[in-house]
Amino acid sequence: MSPFDGSPPPDLLKSATALIRDPVEAQALVALTLARAADQTAGATPESPAQLFRVLRQTYHSIERSRSRRPARDAGVTALAQASRPASDSTP
Repeated sequence: MSPFDGSPPPDLLKSATALIRDPVEAQALVALTLARAADQTAGATPESPAQLFRVLRQTYHSIERSRSRRPARDAGVTALAQASRPASDSTP
């Protein structure tokens, strides 16, 4: 049986909020962390809170890396879309 009986340690949400600084996104991060931890342990709850905090930190960094790459990718798509539009005639 796990030491936290199916619920995460209370400090996990506090740590997520400290990392992401948005309570709603922190709850989503905790949910994603618990899902990833369950995947890594073949569906069982990790045996130690340290495992959950490690997965939380790794998940946060993965999300941040993805966010840091997104603006450059989105800017390129926007520039491409604007370049492919035909010039509009602005005469009434």
